[in-house]
Amino acid sequence: MEAALGRLETLAEGPARHHVSVMRSAPDLVEAAVRIGQPGRAAVPLERFERWAGRARQPWTDALALRCRALLAPDPEAESLYVAAQLFLSPRTVGYHLYKAYPKLGVAARSELPDLLYDER
Repeated sequence: MEAALGRLETLAEGPARHHVSVMRSAPDLVEAAVRIGQPGRAAVPLERFERWAGRARQPWTDALALRCRALLAPDPEAESLYVAAQLFLSPRTVGYHLYKAYPKLGVAARSELPDLLYDER
């Protein structure tokens, strides 16, 4: 994963950094940085991607920018916005369903869900 992140950073910092194919790789760079535990490495490419997405004014660019923000800042509200956008629901609906699911899953917060997924019983 480190090698992939390094290649994506080289691409994002190179002379073609404003090319559309490089811009489209920014979400991959963000995900790789988060997976190896170094989200700060994605800050500059994400800012560039968000500026580009704002100019593009396309739903898919907005959704990708929102997904990247949710990955970088584990803010429950941002995550609910991302889920809501993907499912064409309101963020309040997503929050309500999560609120109802937590007791059934035996968790108190979204942050406990990864532990539940990887818990060996």
